[in-house]
Parts: sequence; C-alpha cells; structure tokens
Amino acid sequence: MSAESLRPAASRARVEKPQGRLARMIALAHSVGAAATLNHIAAAVAVRRRPTRVASWPRFLQFEVSSRCNMACAQCSRSTLGPPQHQGHMSLSTFEKLLAHFRHFQHVTLHGLGEPLLNHDLAAMARAVKARAPMATIGLNTNGVLLTPARVAELVEAGLGEIGVSLDAATASTHQVVRGGRFDQIVHQVGAVCELSARPSVALALVVMEPNVGELVEFVELGAQLKVDRISFCDLSARWKPEGTDPMAVESIERARRMTLAAERRAAELNLPFVYTKLDRALWPEAFIPCFYLWDYPYVTWEGFLTPCCALPYAETAALGDLRSSSFKSIWNGPGYRAMRDGLSRGRIPELCRGCHHAAPGVVR
Repeated sequence: MSAESLRPAASRARVEKPQGRLARMIALAHSVGAAATLNHIAAAVAVRRRPTRVASWPRFLQFEVSSRCNMACAQCSRSTLGPPQHQGHMSLSTFEKLLAHFRHFQHVTLHGLGEPLLNHDLAAMARAVKARAPMATIGLNTNGVLLTPARVAELVEAGLGEIGVSLDAATASTHQVVRGGRFDQIVHQVGAVCELSARPSVALALVVMEPNVGELVEFVELGAQLKVDRISFCDLSARWKPEGTDPMAVESIERARRMTLAAERRAAELNLPFVYTKLDRALWPEAFIPCFYLWDYPYVTWEGFLTPCCALPYAETAALGDLRSSSFKSIWNGPGYRAMRDGLSRGRIPELCRGCHHAAPGVVR
C-alpha cells in the first residue's frame, strides 16, 4: 500500500518566506500552545541540521494498526519482500499504551504494512488520539475495498480528517495487473464517500509504474469525476524493489516524465489540487529530499516495535526498540537511531537504507 497521499509536508521541498513562517508559528501557538510550538520549531530544526541526538518530540507518528491485508498488490513489499513473520491487528489497549509514550505530536497516520480498515477498533483509536491531542490531524491510506460511507461516517465522527485511496490505475484492466481487481467496486465506493455531507479530505493516490504510466491523465480525470479533494502521485520506491529487474519500474524515464507533467497540467485545468512526491532521482534530479523519518516520523508496528520508517516495517529485521518495555526517548536516542542518523548525515548509508531514494546526505530545503 502506498503511503504517499498522506506524506507530511516535511517531505516536500518547499521554500517559505520568513514572514510566512512567522505568521504560521503565531497561528500554531494560538491553537496548540507555547510548548507544542517550541517543539515544532525544534523538530523542524532537527530535520534540517540532522543531529545524532534529537531533543524534540516527533511531530508525525505512524501506527501500523494492522499488518494483515486483503489484497496482494504487485508493487507492495508484502509481494516483493514477503509478508512479515508475525501478522495481526493492533488492539485498542495496545494503541492507547503506545500513544501515551508521545507528546506534542501534530499528525497521526493510522496505517502501515496492512489494510487499516480491517481493524474494527479504528474509530476508537481516532477518539483516543483526539482525547490526547485535540488539534492533531488524523489520516489513513486504504486500498478502498472496505471503504463504505457508513464506515467513513463513523471515522469522521471519531476525528478522522484525511483518507488516501491507493487506486494506482484509471482502468479496471490496469488495476487488475497492479492491485488484483475490484476496481469498479472501489471507484463506486469512493464516489459515494465523496457525496457525504460530512466527510474527510479524500485523496486519490497513484504510484507511477510501467503498467499505469500511460493513463496518468485519465487518472486525474477520474479523480475530478469522483469529486475527490486532491490527486496524489509518487514514484515507485526503490526500497521495495527486489534484486534484479522490476516489472513495475517504468521502462522509459522520458515517457514517465512527459506523462506525469501532462497529468499535472490536466489537474490544473480541472482546478484539482495535485501533489507529486518525486522520489526517483533519475526522473527528478532537482527534487531530491533527504531522509527526515529518523528525525521526525517514527513508525510503530502493530506489536509495539519501533522501526525507522514505513519502508522498513519489518520488526524481525529493522526494529530499533520495543515500546512495550522501553520508553520512546530511550529508543529515539538509543544506539540504533544514533548510528543510522550519523551514517546518513556523513554519507555512510546504513545497510537497512540501501536502495532508498531518501538515503543520502543533504539538507531539507
């Protein structure tokens, strides 16, 4: 499942005028208070300066509410690298205990390696987030199979603000190749959700791959037809590619660039917000974004292990600590995190990170 439609603003290269930053900080202080605002500033500085030790609390949290899935998408790490050894749903009691580790968070993502709507405690989890942090934004990504208006209404009432639907295709035939079917059902359900009077912000998401690169403009037009709030594109993450050739990787970089730019123009014509997370440095050498996850965006598995990011969700190979037996800060500034941060900052790419588009030294712009 793609996480890109809900990728936080910290992951996008952006230049903001000082006056704009000051106004945003004043507004933030009014809404969340001085302590959270100071933490926000400290976290933003950490992302840019990339210290080995991080004093701030992360602004972004990702909880893998389920590691199970009801689809077998070709580009997913569940298919290319295999499913995790242990699978299950995060219980509400576990979630509440894990959430209690954190302070001053602003964005919570309730999905990970699996399909979040498989977890029947999802609404209760959203309410738990709002009880701890009323101003926090809550979002999730779904494959759309279980995305019914009734379920969405329940989640909105609980505090959910954003939903990304990873569709990855504009036609049923392409969806069958990439995600395994149920295209018409999912499209119908997305349309029904977008007709709700009280609904979250809905993004239609696509990972640019060889099977769908020819229908990117059509995908934008489908989103406009369904009345979604935005279109979200990203490049195929190298982290999820097996050794050797990848049948999902685009064959022509020039064609992929041409088609994505055409899709962006079409979105502008339709007045439809368009977000493109440009990961592939061959396609977009000017848009490289170095890793920010190790400084501001921890990933918590369904069992309670802390891993570096959503591209490394396997507790058996990538866990840096267990929140059920250790405090967050002891893990966050423990030897595992410090070694990975130091390596990335100095250009010594950790073995776990090799192949990832974000894994290179640099400063977030």
